[in-house]
Amino acid sequence: MIFINKDSLDPWFNLAAEEYVLKNRSEDIFMLWQNTACVVIGKHQNAMGEINAQFIAENNIPVIRRITGGGTVFHDLNNLNYTFVTNCQAGGNQVDFKKYTLPVITYLQSLGVPAQISGKSNITVDGLKVSGNAAHVFKNRTIHHGTLLFDTDLNLLENIIQPSMQDFDSKAIPSVKAKVTNISSHLARPLSMPIFTERLKKHIQRHFQHEQSAQFTVEEREKINALANEKYKTWDWNFGYSPDYMLTKNIESDYGVFRISLSVHKGIVAKCEVEGLHNAHLASLLIKLLKDSPHYPGPASRKIENFASIDPALLKGLEKILHQLI
Repeated sequence: MIFINKDSLDPWFNLAAEEYVLKNRSEDIFMLWQNTACVVIGKHQNAMGEINAQFIAENNIPVIRRITGGGTVFHDLNNLNYTFVTNCQAGGNQVDFKKYTLPVITYLQSLGVPAQISGKSNITVDGLKVSGNAAHVFKNRTIHHGTLLFDTDLNLLENIIQPSMQDFDSKAIPSVKAKVTNISSHLARPLSMPIFTERLKKHIQRHFQHEQSAQFTVEEREKINALANEKYKTWDWNFGYSPDYMLTKNIESDYGVFRISLSVHKGIVAKCEVEGLHNAHLASLLIKLLKDSPHYPGPASRKIENFASIDPALLKGLEKILHQLI
């Protein structure tokens, strides 16, 4: 098993690197890596149903879809990610969370942290989640990867990841909300993130009895960057790949309480229906603003600029309504 140092904090590059290694390398590989602040959603999730979209948009926090299933997670520089990409046999035990969480658990235990596997793929400490794991099979290779909450701002995490799937009618896979804790709060002795990471690397190398290390070549980095640009930085992948969904919400406004239903296809509002709003002009404007717009903060609001003659009071009302929808 070869350790590859990605030497990158770029979340788009790092997620693209996993896919590149899965599909273009033949060796068993593991990686430890960190991202600058971002939200990473599971392959089959509805992005808008998992996040606090207004907060994320206002703070320029990217939302990126990964190739594995599972739930939504928050990455930052106080979180560590680990990845194993290995060869497997068709029909065999291609996904084995216990095998690849075991060295992580034994490492944490060696630091005095009473870690254990919980459910199918989580690592918990005193019943609180510190790691979520996911996997994906491609031909004869499997990727297992997970997060490690080391010293993340848990209040920020709570504010960013706010599942609201109760408002959505969709076949998307919702996140399972769990109480979390930081590993740093349970260490027998304080450790810095760099030391924690280096010791984990050595522990995993000893566990699998391989100590070979490598870096991506210049050519590989170019291919990974191309994949990041062509896929991981695109609306079509991060939001458009969401399964079709219907969002229905009761809206409180200066014009009374009414209902809006949005039918969203590939991240774009394909149909908008307004019920119970007794201001026909406002209802018509809402439909014009929302239909054919990406379902995300900003696009529909920017269309308001096309209606220069709108009464200021009506304009303010529209903005309040849009804020509740997205």
